[in-house]
Amino acid sequence: LQLKMNEGRLTYDKPQPTQKKREYPWRISVVILGTVCLCLLISSIVFGYLFFQGTSKFKIQCEKDANKNAVSSKEVVDPSALPPTTGKGCYKCQGRWFCCGEKCYYFSEEEKTWDESEASCRLLGSHLAKIDNREEQNFIQSRLNYSYWVGLRKKGGQFLWVHQEDEKISSDLDFHMTTHLADAACGYIKPKLLNNAQCSRLFPYICKKNFTCLLTSENW
Repeated sequence: LQLKMNEGRLTYDKPQPTQKKREYPWRISVVILGTVCLCLLISSIVFGYLFFQGTSKFKIQCEKDANKNAVSSKEVVDPSALPPTTGKGCYKCQGRWFCCGEKCYYFSEEEKTWDESEASCRLLGSHLAKIDNREEQNFIQSRLNYSYWVGLRKKGGQFLWVHQEDEKISSDLDFHMTTHLADAACGYIKPKLLNNAQCSRLFPYICKKNFTCLLTSENW
């Protein structure tokens, strides 16, 4: 107690309880900041792991695709090493070959002259495609978006299939001969018809060979 004299009277002041100093919330801030940092660290580890897994799977798939392409190239060059087909269905083969029964077709992407196209087919152990009948013509045309060279060429005033033995065009083929161009001596096929053009024009081409090829699980 604190005694005071005030105009002859004795008074006293009751001491006030001392106030505790207010603590700053720095401890709470530290806890929150630590929690956030821990969450960020865990997130970084998780994302890093997922990224590593994704790149590893992509690399493995690329290696598989590269090996598959290497095998496909060997199969195209050496068709005798391939297993026989089963059934009469049409299938997508490995590489750029497509088979229907024992007939296999190669649809090129590059554009060449007729002679260059025939030379490229020979490098693949085949020739520019010879179309035997209307059914085969319809089958090929159903898979076309552009014009493609085939093994048709003008000889002695008439168009013949010239890949092995000169053979006349089957009468049931839908062949529309262009007559206004004297040098339109080579045949090509497009989605709607079989036609002729100058041999120096640039078209992709279709090779054909009667051999069996390795089937994939993907049917046409």
